[in-house]
Amino acid sequence: MNSILSQFRAAIMGISMVFVIMFHQGFISGPIPFFFHKTGYLGVDAFLFISGFGIYFSLNKYNTINIENILSFFKRRMLRMMPTCIIAGISFLYLWMVSTPDLYSSGSLNFCSAFIGLDVWYIRTIMIYYLLAPFLYSIIKSSKFTITTLIVLCLVIPFIGKGCSWIVGNVCGNSFYLRQTIVWTIERFPAFAFGMLFAHMNPDRINFLNWKFIMFAIACAGLLLTTPYIYKLNHFQSYSIYKFLRILIGHKVMIIPILPILFYVAIFILKLLGEYIKSTLEWIGNYSLEIFLAHSAIFPYARKMFDSGWLIFTCALAASVLASIYLKYVSAKTSSIFTKKNT
Repeated sequence: MNSILSQFRAAIMGISMVFVIMFHQGFISGPIPFFFHKTGYLGVDAFLFISGFGIYFSLNKYNTINIENILSFFKRRMLRMMPTCIIAGISFLYLWMVSTPDLYSSGSLNFCSAFIGLDVWYIRTIMIYYLLAPFLYSIIKSSKFTITTLIVLCLVIPFIGKGCSWIVGNVCGNSFYLRQTIVWTIERFPAFAFGMLFAHMNPDRINFLNWKFIMFAIACAGLLLTTPYIYKLNHFQSYSIYKFLRILIGHKVMIIPILPILFYVAIFILKLLGEYIKSTLEWIGNYSLEIFLAHSAIFPYARKMFDSGWLIFTCALAASVLASIYLKYVSAKTSSIFTKKNT
């Protein structure tokens, strides 16, 4: 097991959630908010990577992957997520309806899914990944994966997502709900899959970060850094290579190979900052599901009702933290009821 990454897994999840929150905040402006606005999407990819990493070891505890073990895995995942999602849906439905009344009219698809906490696209996506995880685990365990696998994933998935976007757009019209569920699930899948693959390879910093991987990561980083310039090359729009690059960087999939390097850099910095910072980030990581659901409802409501500013942002953030503690407590009590009934 990758002991270094495992020891800091919760803290990295906390860092990822900070990026997500700051990406969504919309209350304040300035250099720091601008930085998070440009890089905040990394939080989702990093979170999915770490989720895949942890799911691999959860499945690896079983001697064999059979129906009984798969059902046990699904049960544990559902008991972790569904009580929290349902309680959040019931608790925050009014906030969603007020902040975006055009989406949450009574009886609409968004209204019904929000009532059980599934209107947040990430929740639907991660549950689909959990359903696929045992089958992906079996494929990874029975095959030999190399850096070539990662390259293929990074190059092929964006075009699959683009194709699905076109299909959904033509078949389902402008259904943003279905576009989120189908297209974003496909586009984000490489991050989750690579997390499982990374855990399977069980690398340490020396063996994994070889020259081939570093060169590939540098190429990906270079492509991302040149994004603003590529988007300005309007006179090259008729060229196939231009369209190819636009699709790749438009879906941000090229960040995935850079994630392990960023994780090790983050771990090094956390060691320098001390135990207090690490413990704080670990708390955020352990409450990440609850914070994600809470801020997804509270932030839009606060922006609509109270405008912007540091005071509104601070209050909205504090309310999200308090709501996440409430969600964690109530969902834990609810899950324990079902656990006791099955023991």
